Amino acid sequence: MKEEYIYNVDENDNVIGKIARKEGGEKNFRRRVSGVFIFNNKNEILLQKRASEKIDYPALWDFGCAETVLYGETYESAAIRG
Repeated sequence: MKEEYIYNVDENDNVIGKIARKEGGEKNFRRRVSGVFIFNNKNEILLQKRASEKIDYPALWDFGCAETVLYGETYESAAIRG
């Protein structure tokens, strides 16, 4: 499997560098994430419970979809991919 790379960013979303996705998760680097929130016509938000096997925040409530932005892609394309 080809190694994926992600953006390592500071608290203002300025790019610091390019890191391996696996390394970013293991060392808890700050990274770009694209999120999708789903609302119905009553302005209620759809939530889902994360799987208990997840590494980050297992068995907690979460919003519709989140995807790590890969190096070279936009927030929008990550959201569509997710």
